[in-house]
Amino acid sequence: MTIPTLHTARLTLRPFTPADAPAYFAIRRQPDVARFLTGAPHETVEESARTIARIAAHWADKPFGIWAVIERATMRLIGHCGLWSIPETDDTEIAYAFDPSAWGQGYATEAGAVALRDGFDRARLPLIYGLALPENRASQRVLQKLGMKFEGVVSRYYHTVTMCYHMANPALPEPDPQDTYTP
Repeated sequence: MTIPTLHTARLTLRPFTPADAPAYFAIRRQPDVARFLTGAPHETVEESARTIARIAAHWADKPFGIWAVIERATMRLIGHCGLWSIPETDDTEIAYAFDPSAWGQGYATEAGAVALRDGFDRARLPLIYGLALPENRASQRVLQKLGMKFEGVVSRYYHTVTMCYHMANPALPEPDPQDTYTP
């Protein structure tokens, strides 16, 4: 499958390449970034390279995945955004992480909007979840700005108490509440 490249006014979402590992490591090694992601901060460039390889493998298996997010004005890798398969389920979540220098500028919302549209339009996903730790208020605001509906608190995702949001494909009827992601 050819991974699409998406563009917004300020961003390019493109496939990761092995050459992105050092810049991605510079983001993923930061404790402020890692505290809201699964796992600890990356300790080596090789660990970031392995994550990029897992992202590529996910794209090989699914019609959706995570992109490298490039700030168009500087051509700098500032984070990742896209869709990911939720462990233990067949569900899909929107996932993003950005360098702290890019926080507070609306990049997560901008990238998230095109990732959701691609998931619904091209990948034809019926439902996409947004998950955030209760203390991650910034991520919860992003999910709300994206138009996701708050579903409740779950304790299933990575066995952590998580705020759960969802968005149904606008081309399909809203799913039955019994079919949604529940603990």
